[in-house]
Amino acid sequence: MKKNIYEKLQIKTIYIILCFMGFVFIELNYYRRLGHISPETCKELMFNIMIYSILLWLVSILREHFKK
Repeated sequence: MKKNIYEKLQIKTIYIILCFMGFVFIELNYYRRLGHISPETCKELMFNIMIYSILLWLVSILREHFKK
């Protein structure tokens, strides 16, 4: 039963991260279209957000793995 709860929490965490990334990508694209940031800066920020989100997800998985 505990494993099932952890799997559900992990899936919810992934969904939250994906929703956050989507929201930030939409905002970055909006500001890029307005001309507030350059397309290169927008690409760099999106890439950094994706990398940090993946690292956060991996750290949470490893933390749960080593807790056992």
